[in-house]
Amino acid sequence: MKARHVFTLLVAALSSAMLAGAFDYAGTAAFGFPFAVSGLVLVMALLLLFADIRAGRAARSAGGSCDSPAPAAQPEEDSPVDWAGLATIYAFLAGFLVVSYFVSYLVAVPAFLFLFGVLYCKERWLPTAAAAAGVGLGVFVIFDRFLPSF
Repeated sequence: MKARHVFTLLVAALSSAMLAGAFDYAGTAAFGFPFAVSGLVLVMALLLLFADIRAGRAARSAGGSCDSPAPAAQPEEDSPVDWAGLATIYAFLAGFLVVSYFVSYLVAVPAFLFLFGVLYCKERWLPTAAAAAGVGLGVFVIFDRFLPSF
């Protein structure tokens, strides 16, 4: 199993849970925004998984054909899943959810980007802080200033 398959399966599982949770909304709100978005994400995740598995099988079966004018593409090697790396990324995401629950989404986004960039990606702190501040400002403008007007 490839690492991207694990992530795609996680996205599919989360969007399935969101899809089921959308039915708890009262009245026609259940089939509004939460249902539409989670359903769309679920379909996209399953299509991505299906297409990726199918492309991998086709690349493995292509081999070296004598009829083809160009050499066949070599199939991608399956590397073992780095479970420690995945666990670290999911721990960062869980921390993001905790911070966004207790503090604010507007604080959690730049904090997550900064900490993830510096601690996990080993980026320099000054460009990472600038990028996190820029994204935080963008999130503030979109969610706090623009969207409430609708």
